[in-house]
Amino acid sequence: MGRIPLQKELQPYIKGFTAFCSSPTAFTTVCSYGDDLVLGTTWAFRSTEMLKNFYRCLSAEGVGYYTVCNGGGWRMKTCPHCHIQVGGSAQYCPLCQNPLVGTPEPDRYPKVVPPARQTSLFYRIAAFVLLGAAVICGVVDYIMTEGRHMHWSLLVLIGAVGGADAAARTAAPGAATPLSCCSRFLIGTSLIVTFADYYAGWNGIAIDAIVPILCSVTLVLNFIFAFVNRRFTENGLVYLLLNIVVGVVPYIGLTLRHSVRPPMAWVICLIISMITFLGLVIFKGRSLLAEFEKRLHL
Repeated sequence: MGRIPLQKELQPYIKGFTAFCSSPTAFTTVCSYGDDLVLGTTWAFRSTEMLKNFYRCLSAEGVGYYTVCNGGGWRMKTCPHCHIQVGGSAQYCPLCQNPLVGTPEPDRYPKVVPPARQTSLFYRIAAFVLLGAAVICGVVDYIMTEGRHMHWSLLVLIGAVGGADAAARTAAPGAATPLSCCSRFLIGTSLIVTFADYYAGWNGIAIDAIVPILCSVTLVLNFIFAFVNRRFTENGLVYLLLNIVVGVVPYIGLTLRHSVRPPMAWVICLIISMITFLGLVIFKGRSLLAEFEKRLHL
């Protein structure tokens, strides 16, 4: 654009200039005002390794600079790992995603309260059907059934409440990801069947068979989501951690507690865990390595 002259009356009110240009890859604009040179970088890649190395080289050369994220102000906070100064109200370093140190800048604009999410029709129908079924089962169990018996309607009520909660979290727009849905499904269903096993006296079938089957299904879904999820690089360590916690830790815990080999369902779950772990390392190794390097500042 060239040189743009400013009136002297306006100069005391101007701190600096910057510009950004949308780009499918990477693009940098250069602006100068007074003694300041401003680089406006648009970065469309998941990995910030190149930017991190560039700013760390500037810091190593002793160049005085700071970064402003997403149009922030001019008060600066510091990243203790990348040794850069970050302006604006950002809470995390844009390069390594670690918390920044310093006093945050006060908000320049009033906070806009987002509108309350409208409960979807699907959730309302699902909650109505599940809770209605629980009420009917309670009436049949406590009123229409005479004599001493096991109150099975409590199990139906727990399942209905859990199903209604799962429908609410799934139906809310943007509230759940495939990974979080799998985790909630595994934890919620395992707790329900374990309580049902204890309450109904099923002789431990939940721990011996149902829970390991649920864990195996979760491992397979976790492996599939790792390939279809575009944000795998950001959640790579979570996928590995879920794989270990679901498949390996329960097997080791049962072995140490009972001093015998766990049931065959847990053995199959362990095999699936090891195979999917190897698959993640082989097919997603570069993304996992980049995530390790970013988190550990290597």
